Amino acid sequence: VYMPPRGAQGGAPSVEALQQYFDEHAIQANLNAWLNELVQHKPAAPYAWLASRIRAREPKQPAPSTPVLSRDVAAAEIVAPLAKRWMYCDAFRGPAAPAAPA
Repeated sequence: VYMPPRGAQGGAPSVEALQQYFDEHAIQANLNAWLNELVQHKPAAPYAWLASRIRAREPKQPAPSTPVLSRDVAAAEIVAPLAKRWMYCDAFRGPAAPAAPA
């Protein structure tokens, strides 16, 4: 998640920093265009309509700073430890209840 630069004292970002962020991502220009379209079309579900416009502008590829794990690394580092913990917790459930008669 991108965070605009903080102000000199570490507080809220300056107006200039926010304007730079808006300009860099064309936020104000896009929102203005979408709102103008919105009032022209007057869709029945305006928030869903606006959300579809915003989603269409999102990058299709993950951001370069987003880590992408290979299937093997994910299996070894995430899935295997999770499965081991699940089996450990599952052992405390006790025996399974008998099936109800049909």
